[in-house]
Amino acid sequence: MVAFFILYSFMVFRKNLHGVFIRDFKKALFIAWVIISLVILFIQIAPFILLEEFLLSVTPACKLNNIGQGCFLCGMTKGFINISKGYLYRAYRVNNFSVYLYLIFWLNIISLFIFSVIIFYRRKL
Repeated sequence: MVAFFILYSFMVFRKNLHGVFIRDFKKALFIAWVIISLVILFIQIAPFILLEEFLLSVTPACKLNNIGQGCFLCGMTKGFINISKGYLYRAYRVNNFSVYLYLIFWLNIISLFIFSVIIFYRRKL
């Protein structure tokens, strides 16, 4: 009896797999994208609205930097602060990847906005 119930449940789930499950999965991915993008947007806007000293005191120091090594994120906060002030070359010197990551973050936010507008207008039609 239990095996029949498990088999029947699997068949019902498999039937709904292509419809309901895929739709719910897409919604979940979109919600996760929105939440992550809001955090990224705050990271992008923070150097414009918060003081540099506060940002540097709040962000943790890299543990690898204490032993004389560095990771690929060392200097990213200073890089983002320099970019927000318009000093792209200084940001590039602090961390080569900071300018590229800053650009990738803004491209993500712009693409989320465009995708949201497209979804909004599709639902209205």
